[in-house]
Amino acid sequence: MGVFFSRRRRFTFFQALVFDTRVLFNMAENTKMHVSILEKDGCLEQRQLAFGFGCPLCPNFKVVAEGVIQRHLGNHITNGVHFQDYIICRCNLPCRAVGHFHCPFCFKTITRKEHMTSHLRLCPKKSTVVQPMPLASCKPISQESQSLKENMVYSEHSYFLAIPEISQDSDHSYAQPESPKTPAFATDIDQSNPASTPNRSLIPEDFNPQHKDFSPQEENLTPQQKNVTPQEENLTPQQKNVTPQEENLTPQQKNVTPQEVVFIPEEKGLTLQKEDFTLPSTHIKCPHCPLSLYKQNLAVHIKRMHTQLEDVTASSHLKTVCVDQINGIYAVRKTSHGFSVPVHVQRKTWGQDQHTKCELEDCRQYHLLARRSGLPHSMCHHVRSVDYCSATATGEPLQQQVLDEMVENHFFGLSKVNVCKKRQRESEEAHVPLSVFVNLSDSKNNICFSIYEPKLHHYSTLGRVIVTHNTKKNSWHCPCAKARTSCTHKSIAKWHLFQTHKHLFVTTPLSNTTSQSTPHPSHSPTTDLARIVKYVFEFKKIPATLPEEVTAQRALPDYRKHLLPDESTCRLCPDHPELQEATLVTNKARIVGMQGVIQNVSTYKKRCPSCKLFYRYQEWRDGLHNFNDHVIITLQLCVYLRHNLQNHVSVSRVINSLESLLRVEFPATDLIFQGYCHFEALSNTEYTYSCVNCGFYPPVVVMDLHRKGVFSFEVSELEQPGSEFHGEHNIVSFWESVHLHMISRGFFKLPSQNPFVVSPSYENWAPWIGVETRSGNTVLNTEFQKVPQQRSTGEPQLDNVTEDRLVDELLKQKLSTIRKLCKSCNMDTKGSRMDLINRLRGEMKSRQTYDKVFQSVWGASGGWSVIMCPHGIVYSVKFNLRAESPRDYADLLLSWKHLPNVCIYDFARGLVAHANLRFPETPPFQPFEGRLAEPTSNNVEAASHGNLKVQLPWLLEKLPDSEEYGHPVTGSSKHFVLYDKFHQDNTKDPLDVLRRIDIVPELQGTLNSQVAEQLFACLRKNNYFLNNMGPSAHIFLMRNIIEHRNVNLNEKMIKRQLRRGVQQMKTMTQSPLGQVILGQETSHDTQSLAKETNPKTQCQVESDVATPETVSLQSDEERLHCGPHCASLTELDNVEAERSCWSFDIHQNQEQVLQYILDTRSPGNELLVQTERQTCLTRSDFLTLGLRREVESTILNACFEMMERIALSKGKDVYTVDLYVSPTWLPPMNVDPMASLPSQAHLKDFILFPLWTPGHFQICVIKPEQKEILFLDSLYAQTNLGFRAQQFIPLLRAVALKICPGAWTELTGKDLVGFPKQDSGVDCGVFMLMAALYIVLGENFDYSIHDMPVLRRWWCLLLLENNSLNGYGQLFAHWTTECQDLLDGKHAPVIRLKRKRVQNPETERVCMADPLKFCIFQTSKKKTQDKDSCTQMLNLFSGCSAKPAADGFTRTALETGDYSKVLENESFDCGCTDLPDSTGFGKSVEEEDILSLFPADMIKALHEDLTTGKLRSNRMYLWQNPMSSLTLKQDLKLRTLNLSDQRIFQLLRTIEEATGVGSLIRQGEIQLLDYVFDVMLPEVRFSMCFVKYKPSFR
Repeated sequence: MGVFFSRRRRFTFFQALVFDTRVLFNMAENTKMHVSILEKDGCLEQRQLAFGFGCPLCPNFKVVAEGVIQRHLGNHITNGVHFQDYIICRCNLPCRAVGHFHCPFCFKTITRKEHMTSHLRLCPKKSTVVQPMPLASCKPISQESQSLKENMVYSEHSYFLAIPEISQDSDHSYAQPESPKTPAFATDIDQSNPASTPNRSLIPEDFNPQHKDFSPQEENLTPQQKNVTPQEENLTPQQKNVTPQEENLTPQQKNVTPQEVVFIPEEKGLTLQKEDFTLPSTHIKCPHCPLSLYKQNLAVHIKRMHTQLEDVTASSHLKTVCVDQINGIYAVRKTSHGFSVPVHVQRKTWGQDQHTKCELEDCRQYHLLARRSGLPHSMCHHVRSVDYCSATATGEPLQQQVLDEMVENHFFGLSKVNVCKKRQRESEEAHVPLSVFVNLSDSKNNICFSIYEPKLHHYSTLGRVIVTHNTKKNSWHCPCAKARTSCTHKSIAKWHLFQTHKHLFVTTPLSNTTSQSTPHPSHSPTTDLARIVKYVFEFKKIPATLPEEVTAQRALPDYRKHLLPDESTCRLCPDHPELQEATLVTNKARIVGMQGVIQNVSTYKKRCPSCKLFYRYQEWRDGLHNFNDHVIITLQLCVYLRHNLQNHVSVSRVINSLESLLRVEFPATDLIFQGYCHFEALSNTEYTYSCVNCGFYPPVVVMDLHRKGVFSFEVSELEQPGSEFHGEHNIVSFWESVHLHMISRGFFKLPSQNPFVVSPSYENWAPWIGVETRSGNTVLNTEFQKVPQQRSTGEPQLDNVTEDRLVDELLKQKLSTIRKLCKSCNMDTKGSRMDLINRLRGEMKSRQTYDKVFQSVWGASGGWSVIMCPHGIVYSVKFNLRAESPRDYADLLLSWKHLPNVCIYDFARGLVAHANLRFPETPPFQPFEGRLAEPTSNNVEAASHGNLKVQLPWLLEKLPDSEEYGHPVTGSSKHFVLYDKFHQDNTKDPLDVLRRIDIVPELQGTLNSQVAEQLFACLRKNNYFLNNMGPSAHIFLMRNIIEHRNVNLNEKMIKRQLRRGVQQMKTMTQSPLGQVILGQETSHDTQSLAKETNPKTQCQVESDVATPETVSLQSDEERLHCGPHCASLTELDNVEAERSCWSFDIHQNQEQVLQYILDTRSPGNELLVQTERQTCLTRSDFLTLGLRREVESTILNACFEMMERIALSKGKDVYTVDLYVSPTWLPPMNVDPMASLPSQAHLKDFILFPLWTPGHFQICVIKPEQKEILFLDSLYAQTNLGFRAQQFIPLLRAVALKICPGAWTELTGKDLVGFPKQDSGVDCGVFMLMAALYIVLGENFDYSIHDMPVLRRWWCLLLLENNSLNGYGQLFAHWTTECQDLLDGKHAPVIRLKRKRVQNPETERVCMADPLKFCIFQTSKKKTQDKDSCTQMLNLFSGCSAKPAADGFTRTALETGDYSKVLENESFDCGCTDLPDSTGFGKSVEEEDILSLFPADMIKALHEDLTTGKLRSNRMYLWQNPMSSLTLKQDLKLRTLNLSDQRIFQLLRTIEEATGVGSLIRQGEIQLLDYVFDVMLPEVRFSMCFVKYKPSFR
């Protein structure tokens, strides 16, 4: 059968080879001393490779010069460990993942040289090993080899090893001396019966990581048995060179050096890097646990974690102070070292109630355990330390005037003052101190207070609570409350601290401190970092849709380990100076990916010498995202985290799962989460927030509140804005500041130093509304008016909220909130939820109680409000600082460009009352105050009985004549507010029956008013991690999650709809109203086209539905209309830079052709056209141009080739630089740009320089005659300089001066009148083409971003109808017969172009390579026309000499026996003809003995002739020079061998034995497999063919 030698196939054959019994004898040498261990005055022997020399200890070191290898081996010996009679060289073989030394006595391998020296002095097996006995040469294969196979063990690095008998205490690496118990390893193979042989194994040193150097028997040996002299027995640890830490180690641990790491074999799916096994020089591994820590911390770590606690004595006990003498309460240090919050202990041994207890739960459980065990007097060390207490802390009498002062300074509110005074009275009644200062540690930053608590809780089991204040962080901690949440204990502690340390409450403004400490504020560290943050935000955006290659699966070693910024010049300075040399930031960075962590990555930064701006690595094209120069996340992991968040899995859970799966330690999850937010903040996500069905302006919306989606902050900390503030916010500025906050966390370590922190405030807290939905960048958020003190007399909020409405809201509150409300109203707090609500309802008759309930319900923080369309797409989201009210939705709706016609809300009456009273002259909701009918008694009665129906036909079809201020989708100016179905019965107002959805037939059966509840049910699963975030992170991530959810829902809706209808439509665009439309509309009317589309929302969706295979939509009569007039439309001579040229009506055949080539289901490698420069374009290339994707550079080069032909037809000479060439001008290649230009470049009319920077195309146009340089960038509006590729500008300026010296004029897109602007999307490649076309042809710009779909298809037609496919004609020119065959389904896809050969039938001869079925000579198309060049080409690859011969060349070559030479003949062919496989040769070889045809000595001679160059072969030449001829290499790879696996194995075994390459392959020379399969196999078979067929030619 034919065999295709893939990489897997080659390893399969090679693996089978090692089963041969001959390998067993070769592997017997593994029992020798390790190759890295030499005897004194010994030397290392170099490895003889096929081409050069190699080092026996460094598998990757290969040189050609013998002097270099000798110097390298000498360095091994010089730098080795010289011990007694041994020289131990560093070994770099795969015994371990890092370089190491082998101990000649035991199993150990040591990584550091100094530790190896210490190990050799203390090695316990040093005296038991003698010199290994040399092994005789192995005998040939015998019958006993079968018994030997049964005693094999497989090793990862050694294949199969023979198994000698060894003793239990012998070393498992080398041979042992002969003894009665341990027979020596004989030179001949052991012929004992396998059944009687004990279980024996010879295991390589890296096979058993659990091996221990000490056996139990060795621990009990006497010094004489251990071969230790009496002098050594009496040495001190210092004399033995043993550290104090090593003195306490166990016997198993004594022989472990600090830098040794247990070798863990690689498991499937787990990639471990070298850095995972190597500790930095500053670190050390704890001998007791797996922890790695700094060396100076080892002693402290062992003392704290691995040392038994000392007994409590008068000299060694925990520091204690008495805080309550009456009850015997003490404050005791929790631990003896560092700062820790003290614990309360009660030791009362007088009076009737005697108690001894500790408040810690672990101590209480220990007391119970001791009591159960009959040890009632055994106490914890906290209680026992009280016996040695000699200090008593006195309580500070707190003064109430201090509270008044704190109220004046706004540290307290009146409610907290009352609570503090009440608690002080309770403490006086109980005769206990209210607050006691506890000073048990030497901490300068922490102050502790013991506060009285009258009730017993889990945090105050002894009636007191410890409150801690951190003066450095200005934070308070109490066990009864969360962080940044006030409580009574904190208030009392603040009272105490303010009275005793008032200066701690006086803070200096940050600006004053900065100005005093910073001599140059313009270049302060904070200012410099802020400039870097803004630069990264503006210039380092990540595409919203990442290319597949940057997120594809890749191994961790494939990532770069030295990360330098790509910038070479400063992009902000006007003169763009060169940046300084890169400096190292850290070499301990980590790359975090799906496969694990790469350690010891180096990151660098560059600095501008002028503006002092630092540039760091931030290049997404490498598949990496740099967060803070220390943690780099792969883009694959970022996308994976994004998908997990969509499935309600937090970042911490994902990382914890990866850590558990890979068993690799990741960085802190909080850092990775911040890095992910950093990635999302830089992603160019559009946040359109619109539905593909409803468009930008939905006529029907549903509104609701997600009450449980909250973030942590104090509502009381919000300050009221000034009187000039009216609730207007700049939505763009606010959300840019949120993005900057997320980005800045990768630059500022502490939030206190970060100037970009966004904190909640009434004056800077904007909602998010889609860019097309909102009326402008100014939106409303008037939450500051929710505060009752700020409302005006005309504020309807309080007066219009009834008691029933408040009761409904109380039902939504938590039970704890209701109890607090009852307590504040001096009511009983016991009972169920309904009992408490009924009590409040009865008390709400009074105005005072009503106000309290209202403020409690509407004045609390939390929740976010949404406005959605009926399809579940979120249009607006508002993160409330206070609880929901109708004001929130009124702010959102009044910020919209067009108010919806129907709003669904659970408090419809309140929304109407609020909005209409805010604008009494032009009420938003009318007619009938948002009701569906006039509130007459008849209508109310009819609606109550379900008999009232109100038709709203404009919801289904737009009014023919739109009303004034009508909605753009419906044309109606009416606006109604209705109840959702679940809340329509809650209202007590009888008129609200006119707000039911059932009254409208158009909404009754189609509107799902519960989409908001369904959204909240889904997003509620995210509360467990979102509610624990800070305000800015919460709103940023929430908006991002909703955006991706909207995108996914839109895609699913489109796919579902396409399955129900027209499936052949491939292109979809958006209407001016944002609704998706099928197909492509084209028109000659420029004004109407501009009017019907919106550039900001241009979108194109690709359908995955297949196009029908054979569909002919035209009749024969219609086809007759195609002809020269059709060809003229796209003929290059007729192309002009004007709209009428590229916006013509597409013929139906052209539409079918476009559907065919843009079919995403068809093969991407199908060849479509071939340009004049022999560039073949495939469907994959056209998909990038025809669909809304990033255009591929290959097809852009073809477009520029056509542009040159267009310009040439107009008499203009244009030269275009290849898109793949320009990137080579930049570092690190630094190719001279002038090498890419023609010598007569100054005579060209235009020189086009298309440029590509990561994620964006730009173009530079040079006009030599006018001396003008045009830097054209479609995103010129997004940068101050008008051109983003600043790194190319100095090079292009230099090129211009070399072409034409003198002054040049520079222009950008900002300087050109009407230059089109790209707002978003991936159309920069098409923008570049059109800009070049219009500049070259000298026309005014008349296209815009919404013309991109038309222009993409037009360029596709130009390529298809002006180029052909070699040998197939113009397949895609719609007027040709070839195209008609395509449309009729008669065309077969072309995947590869075949070579065309023209042979003379009279002189045709069969190539000598035909019977062999593999190519042995270079293909040459030239025959007798150019014999010299043909001969030269043949000599290059085959070494043939051209000799004329009267006879045929085949017979002459075979009869002479010189098969390396061929004779030139007029009909010569190399043998690469596509003839059927010949089976005659294979059959004859299968039937005969293959070695009889070509024995091993002939194979060895052939190998020597090939390697020495005596015999020249094109296969040998290709193996030595793999890039010399890719075409020939591809042809040779595809040839087959008609032999069975058995014959191939026999041949491979013979080649391995004759050439000796098998041993080299087993030593790591894997590349020699290619030599065996690509060179030796074909050459040997050719020789066998000659031997087989030579008689027949005679």
